[in-house]
Amino acid sequence: MESKQIQENKGRMALEISKTVSFMPTIINAFQTADPSKTIQPLAEKIRKETGAEFIVIGNKDGTRYSPPNKAEVGKKMKGGDNERALINGEYYISKAKGSLGPSLRGKSPIFNKRGEIIGLVSVGFLIEDIQQQIMNHLIKLLIASFFALILSIIGSILLARNIRKDTMGLEPYEIAGLYKEKNAVLHAVKEGILAIDQDGFITMMNQPAKKLLHIQGSVRHRKVDGLFPSNYLYEVLKTGIPQIDKEMIWKDQTVIVNCTPLFDQDKITGVVASFRDKTEIEQMVNTISEVKRYSEDLRAQTHEFTNKLYVLSGLLQLGEYDQAVNMIQSETTDLQLQNSVVFNQIRDTKVQAILIGKLGKASEKKLKFTIVPESYLEMLPPHMTLSDGLSAEEVGNEIGASRSTARRYLEYLSSVHEAKAGVVYGIVGRPERKYYPI
Repeated sequence: MESKQIQENKGRMALEISKTVSFMPTIINAFQTADPSKTIQPLAEKIRKETGAEFIVIGNKDGTRYSPPNKAEVGKKMKGGDNERALINGEYYISKAKGSLGPSLRGKSPIFNKRGEIIGLVSVGFLIEDIQQQIMNHLIKLLIASFFALILSIIGSILLARNIRKDTMGLEPYEIAGLYKEKNAVLHAVKEGILAIDQDGFITMMNQPAKKLLHIQGSVRHRKVDGLFPSNYLYEVLKTGIPQIDKEMIWKDQTVIVNCTPLFDQDKITGVVASFRDKTEIEQMVNTISEVKRYSEDLRAQTHEFTNKLYVLSGLLQLGEYDQAVNMIQSETTDLQLQNSVVFNQIRDTKVQAILIGKLGKASEKKLKFTIVPESYLEMLPPHMTLSDGLSAEEVGNEIGASRSTARRYLEYLSSVHEAKAGVVYGIVGRPERKYYPI
C-alpha cells in the first residue's frame, strides 16, 4: 500500500514538472533558434537539480533530444517508445519505460507553440531503482517506528496491568467474579439489613432484608439515601470518620438499632456501610435469654431446697420418726399442689409464672413464707408491657386492680429487699418516670 502510494506520488511529481517546463516561454522560444540545445540544456539541468528528478529530457517533434542526461547524446533519438501520445495526441500522462539510464517512471507533456501546434515534448523521469530504494528506506523507518511503538506499548501495558492489579488487590478477573458472587450471597443471606452509600450520599448497595425492613420495592441504586433511611448517623460518619455503634433510631413507627462504619481509600472517606435490625427482634431475644436464665436459677433453688428436705426426711426415717416424716411429706405436697395450681392455671403469662416459681424457690431456700393468694388471677400481659422495658407503678396497678400508690409501695418493698431494681426513665416531653425491673 505504501509502495503504491510512493510510486503514484513520484509519477504525479514527474508529470507536474514536465507540465511546468513545457509551458516555460524560454523553452518554447528556444525551439525557434538555430541551436535549441544551447538554451534548453543548461536550463533543464538546473531544473533537474532543483527538483531532484533523475532526468529531464526535452525533444522536438521527431523525438530528437535537446537536453539528454548525457551531453554526448544531444541530437540522438529519445528511447522508451512512449512518446506517441504526447507528440501525436497532445496528451499529458505518466508512463513506465526503459531508457538509456534504465527502467524509469516518467511524466510526459507536449510542447505547443503560439499557434497551438505540437513542436516537441518534455519527459521527466525517476528511476524505478531509486523509487524502490526510497520505498525500502520508508519501510525501514516504519519498521523502526513500529518497533519503538511496540516497545512503548509493552511497557505501557505492563504499567497499566500493574496499576490495575494494584486497584484489584492482585486478584485475577475470575477471582473478582467469585468474590462478587460470594458477597451477594452473604449480603442476602444475613438477617440484618445492610446498605452502603458513597461520599455524596447515593446508595451503592442494599440487600433484600434491608428493603423488607424499610418497605422498599425495586432498585434503589444511585438514589439519595435521604427519605429512604434515617441518614443523620450516616452523614455524621461521612463527616467525622468515627463509627457509630448500636444507635437507636425511630423510623416510620418502628425502632431500629443501627451500626455505621466508614469506608476508607488511602485515608480518604469514600462511603459508609450501615447494618440495622428491628429492635423488637432484639427484645424478643433478650426476653428469651432472660426467661431461660431465670428458669435455670429457679431450678437450682428448687433443687437445693428439695435436697435439704430429702436430708430432713432421711434423718427422720433413720431416727424412726415415721409419723413426722409422713406429716412433712403431706404438708409439702399440699402446699406445692396449691401453689402450682395458682401459678399454672390462674397466671397465664409465662414470664410472670417464671418469676413466681423463682420467688417460691428462693423463699423456701431462705426459710421465708411466700404465699400466693388462691384467688390470684392474671391474663397475658399486653404487648406494650415488656419486662425488659420495665413496669411503672401505674401499669402494675392497672393489671392487678390496685391503686397506683398501693402498687408503688409494693414495688418499692421489692426494690428494698433486692427482688426488683428501680430506675428513672425520661419520657418524650422530659417528665421523669420511675420504672421497676425484675432481678
